[in-house]
Amino acid sequence: MKKIALLFALILFTVALTEASASQLEKKYPDKNQGAFSVSPRVFNKGQKLKVKFSKDHPKSLAIKSPSNEWFYLVYNVKGVKSIVPPNQFAKMTEIDLDVANLKATAFIDGKEKNVPVFDKPGEYWIYLADNLETEPENTNAIWIEVYFKGAK
Repeated sequence: MKKIALLFALILFTVALTEASASQLEKKYPDKNQGAFSVSPRVFNKGQKLKVKFSKDHPKSLAIKSPSNEWFYLVYNVKGVKSIVPPNQFAKMTEIDLDVANLKATAFIDGKEKNVPVFDKPGEYWIYLADNLETEPENTNAIWIEVYFKGAK
């Protein structure tokens, strides 16, 4: 009987800890409009879609930075980058939906361009808009929002 009570207490503790962690994430990454740029939801899992909204005069390129500082180029007018939409079409857009489970983008791995899954590990990612993706954010017209990928459902 003591083993059952102990097991039940352990399960309750785990559930409470998971709910507290989810609550902390929601507070750190609230779904709110950040002026000319927003992402919703800001905390998500593999089965969701992200809605990225931006102003009509937004920066011309879109990338995502992973928790391990890998860059994935979604829209970039550079040879070797397979954009998810043509850059000239992206320039006219004010929003884009990203399917978390199926999103692939160009990453430079060992000096070679590869089209790879973007959301492959849990953690904090940046959704990043910039006119020049090959320089530091403070050296170009750039805006970004941090989001949190929880992993599989």
